[in-house]
Amino acid sequence: MLMFISFPASVSEWVELGSLTASLRNDAVSDKQAKNIAKSVGIVKRILKKLRTKKIYEKTFICILSLILISIIISQTGFSQGTSQWSVPEGAIARLGKGKINGITYSSDGTRLAIASSIGVWNYNVHTGEELPLLTEYIGFVTSVAFSPDGSTLASADEDGTIRLWDVGTGKRISILAGHTDRVTSVTYSPDGKTLASGSRDNTVCLWDTNTSQLKRTLTGHSHWVDAVAFSPD
Repeated sequence: MLMFISFPASVSEWVELGSLTASLRNDAVSDKQAKNIAKSVGIVKRILKKLRTKKIYEKTFICILSLILISIIISQTGFSQGTSQWSVPEGAIARLGKGKINGITYSSDGTRLAIASSIGVWNYNVHTGEELPLLTEYIGFVTSVAFSPDGSTLASADEDGTIRLWDVGTGKRISILAGHTDRVTSVTYSPDGKTLASGSRDNTVCLWDTNTSQLKRTLTGHSHWVDAVAFSPD
């Protein structure tokens, strides 16, 4: 997709640009995001209408408002998400991930790459770079992701203090693990896949039974956030 922007001379043209940009990206946003875009555009229209009645047409001020409008639309539509081939460094194949990237992990067979981001979890086919279906049941701030050793399950850590287990094949949620009282910062599976460990900003580590999704044990004693967790090979 090629996008170029010129600076329209009138306020109305800027509003039309905003509406057009939103409509062009409408296929990539949720209903909630679409409503937010419409709301943002409406607010800017009302502001510009008031400015028009006061006959304020300073070009500098119009440019500032225009940039605000564009930034609102870009943030709501995730326009920057479609930039996998923009300014890719020499030797790189593509730029993957959407939103703010918080963590990445490969499946055990090396065929999938999962990315934890500020707008959810994104999966890619490693060999082709193809974007696989997003785990659409939940789109939020994900801090960490981990594949089970057999690659059938993906665990995602959330800022709301929960962990979600996903079926990799279907993209459906298996269960929600709730036990932390603050943001979960890291998740990892034991080598046998029977236990999932999670670290949190509540200064604890939780050990979960992956078969029953039940909390097995909570490890306490840390005086600050637990930012990373890992199992020994045995």
